[in-house]
Amino acid sequence: MNIFLNLFLFYNKRLLKSFFYLGSMLFMVVMLFLRFFIDDNKAYDYMDYGSFVGEMMLIIQAVMLLFIVFFYRLFSDEYKFGANNLFVGSFRITLLKIAALLCNHLLFLVIFLGAQISFIFVYFHSVGIPFSSFYSQTASYIIVYWFLPFVFAYFLGILVALLFGKAKISFVLMIVVWIAIGPMNTELYSSYFRKLSFSDLGSLFYIGPLHSENSFNELVGYNTSESAYLKITFWCISAIGIVFILLLKSARTVRDKTFILIICLFLLIGNTIIFPNIFQDEKPIFSYENSAKEIKYYKVPKEDVAQNYLQYSIKQYDITLNVDKNVSAETKVTVNNIMNNTLSFVLYHFFKVKKVIDRDGNHLPFVQHGDFVTVRRSSKVPNDKITFYYDMKDSAQIPISENYLYLPNYFSWIPVKSDHAPFTYINVYGDAIKSLSMQSKKIIHYNLTFNGEIPIYTNLHSHRNGTYSGDVSGGITVIAGEITKKKFGRQEVIYPNSWSDISKDWQVYEKYLIEVNREIRDMFHLNDMKLPNKIVLVSPNWELNSYLSSDHLLIQHETLLNISSAVKEIPEVFIPALLWNYDQRTLSSYEQIFAFNDILSIYIRDKVKIKSPVSAPTSAEPPYSTQKIVEQFYKQFYDLSEKQQKEFLVLWYKEMSNVSDSWLKTVKLFQGFRERVK
Repeated sequence: MNIFLNLFLFYNKRLLKSFFYLGSMLFMVVMLFLRFFIDDNKAYDYMDYGSFVGEMMLIIQAVMLLFIVFFYRLFSDEYKFGANNLFVGSFRITLLKIAALLCNHLLFLVIFLGAQISFIFVYFHSVGIPFSSFYSQTASYIIVYWFLPFVFAYFLGILVALLFGKAKISFVLMIVVWIAIGPMNTELYSSYFRKLSFSDLGSLFYIGPLHSENSFNELVGYNTSESAYLKITFWCISAIGIVFILLLKSARTVRDKTFILIICLFLLIGNTIIFPNIFQDEKPIFSYENSAKEIKYYKVPKEDVAQNYLQYSIKQYDITLNVDKNVSAETKVTVNNIMNNTLSFVLYHFFKVKKVIDRDGNHLPFVQHGDFVTVRRSSKVPNDKITFYYDMKDSAQIPISENYLYLPNYFSWIPVKSDHAPFTYINVYGDAIKSLSMQSKKIIHYNLTFNGEIPIYTNLHSHRNGTYSGDVSGGITVIAGEITKKKFGRQEVIYPNSWSDISKDWQVYEKYLIEVNREIRDMFHLNDMKLPNKIVLVSPNWELNSYLSSDHLLIQHETLLNISSAVKEIPEVFIPALLWNYDQRTLSSYEQIFAFNDILSIYIRDKVKIKSPVSAPTSAEPPYSTQKIVEQFYKQFYDLSEKQQKEFLVLWYKEMSNVSDSWLKTVKLFQGFRERVK
């Protein structure tokens, strides 16, 4: 014990006096404070605090390499001058030295990283982020992507020193391992790793997040999981095992060699247990491969549902959500006015239906083909209660787990009546998929029972014991995870808990939201599109859209601008809720809708006096063959008076289903309008 204590104090002094080691620690602190300064002085008021620690990964990568080199030099220097032979019992002394140096390294890491976590927490609090699980998740991210790689760097430095001593090839090995396993490779070879699913063996070869800018998503939280901890633990155990094997040459007795073999056996057993679990726990929303697969899936045109399979009405839903290790649902659909015994429903293809029963408990034959579930009844009665039992799987577009739920009202997370899939492939801004609203203006009664430990938000009225109910047109929303609820008079606002407190800025945002709503409603005579008292501001899948129901509004801002700065996005984000998300006439073409929305957004901004740098349409360019015609159309449109611009926009909206497949038709419509108003 005295030897260990003496070694501990010896290495403690060495580390404190080392400009290389202590300088690396202080370098991190300086860069963190520089990051605070940059964040406070950036041009735009972003609330991207969730990505704050991810943006430090470049510094982490550099410091990790410095630590590897430092510990290699420290240990290899001692071996070069024979310091390991100055004591009786070389093997035991070497073990004590490794343990003493490790304890010192862990102590300094805890002190310095603990201080940095404290600084980050103080910074978050100073910008107005209330205390919540966001703080503990931030600490968890730092532990798995900052602390543990630095521990691995220690073992790697010791391993190389024992393996090669002062040989120059050791530096080559350190660089190779740092690039092959360290956090750096996700930047250098991001195009390769993005093609890998987390279940692929290749994912073992990166211990950092796939992309530092994609370290956090609203509602879901950080890109951390049990697997991320197990992965870096696997590499640490592997390095420790190799270190013990290398120490065999310094073991002189059978007892020492037996001890090493027993330790190596336990380490091997530990890694054997860990290894398969590394590939079991993935958050698909952070997976580029999962997103690419979804795009590829919807790129293939889907067959239309036969209209005679949709000859029924939905009167009521009784939904039971069970959230445990897995998320499952039992949804009873009360249908009436049945005119065909074969019924078709839309249910997201990631949700696997296990069985379907009727009101009498009889099992009904069904076919689940992609996003469509076809059920066959034998009864001739024109009404029924059909219950679907299905598991809800996490996906890149719709995050669902025991820790978070994103079940928006526009989406087919319950069986809905529709003739189209929940997403469609578009190629306006490049390969992507766009969600298609499943909303209906018909009032439907919903009963919801939630069995789970996580707090949730839903637009239904709350009762006791996790039950909710309500009559709603526009669908039901259930959201759980990293969110905050705030009351402003009659308004209830739900937003990510990684945002600053929105109390100061809400009045500005609400004022313009009300004005934009009024202008669009008056312009297009939308009397039933009133602004509700519940507003949800969350977009885990980075979509720019909004969805309006009879009792809540879901707004998905594509950026993380402070809501007072995001005012300029209100027209663009709010137009779909009022004009398109109940209207499926134009599913085949989006190019003109994007152009229409851009022009209308500019018009509305001018009407309600929202200051914005946008002064011309920003939609994708039309095909080259019609580019000059469209450019001329834009020019002539802005030559019209404000009243004439308004009249044409209304006309264009009414005729969109007739002209959206060809710009030439739209230009012809515009020329006819100009002739009439001359």
